[in-house]
Amino acid sequence: FPSHDIGQNKGIVMISENVSIQNKLKYLLMVVGFGLALSIAVHFGFRFNHYNTYPYSTFLGLESLRFSDFTDVCHRVTVSRPYDFWTLYFPATFPIFWFYCSVWGQSSNTNFPVYFFFIVNTGFMWILVRRFFLNKATAWMAFLLFLVSYPFLYVIDRGNIEILIVNLVFAAFVWEKKNFLSAFFLAFSAGVKAVPGIFLIYFGKNFKGSVLPFCFLIIVFTLFGLSVLDGDPMIHLRGLLKQHSIFNSEWGGTLLGFCRSTSFYGGMVILFKVVGFSGQSPWVVANFIYFLVIIFILRILLRLYFFGKISSPELILVLAICYVALPGVYRDWE
Repeated sequence: FPSHDIGQNKGIVMISENVSIQNKLKYLLMVVGFGLALSIAVHFGFRFNHYNTYPYSTFLGLESLRFSDFTDVCHRVTVSRPYDFWTLYFPATFPIFWFYCSVWGQSSNTNFPVYFFFIVNTGFMWILVRRFFLNKATAWMAFLLFLVSYPFLYVIDRGNIEILIVNLVFAAFVWEKKNFLSAFFLAFSAGVKAVPGIFLIYFGKNFKGSVLPFCFLIIVFTLFGLSVLDGDPMIHLRGLLKQHSIFNSEWGGTLLGFCRSTSFYGGMVILFKVVGFSGQSPWVVANFIYFLVIIFILRILLRLYFFGKISSPELILVLAICYVALPGVYRDWE
């Protein structure tokens, strides 16, 4: 999508660009909506024919794990040392859920807190979309596309707080021209989970206006998050590093955590299995090759970026395709 400035100029070019955006959104909405309807129909057919077990029963996650991500975070908030348990979220997560869970109680007792959380964040998403797209029809199509997309439905099914992170990153772009406010939202999102930090590539050219406030604010959010926990902050930081190390070794793979990725890595694993590898050897070999390939791609991309041959959004897109990894447990379910 282009900048949210589109629509402020009443020129013919701007009007034609708005029409083009609406047409693209309309086609995307038709394709995604058709895919959703087809998925519902297929799984309903499985259930009708008495295939009531996973994965035939639903295109979402295991029913036993519904809202489990949300309840896990609320449980971590109620204990004095959350990183003694399984959690990968950074310290800025805990002030949000400390307040939320103290008001509404632990979500394991009722589903109302989960519904309330997602209603609030879905409403916030609509506000952001409406500010980004000044044309109301365009905003509605973009918002509906968001609502029927598989990631949004899966996030709700698991009760995952990724919707909050997405909103915070989106807000950083909506208020891009207000440097400190934009840095505030981006630092807040990176204080919950490190991945949004990649968008510093986009804001990096405004070092004093965006990067320095981002670095300052993420330290503030981290320290504030640690302050609501009991005990020595260094113990909590060591616990966070330990949990990430466990994730990389047990779920992330055997080499730097690059395992079972949604990118071209999976194709290499299938190829190795076809040619006769067995046991864990395909993962090890594919991890090694994948690591070399992405380092090679990164080297080329950075040279192109610094010489102005590609833009920062293009760089972020390719990095997301190359580096995004899916936890092994999700692959096992598939």
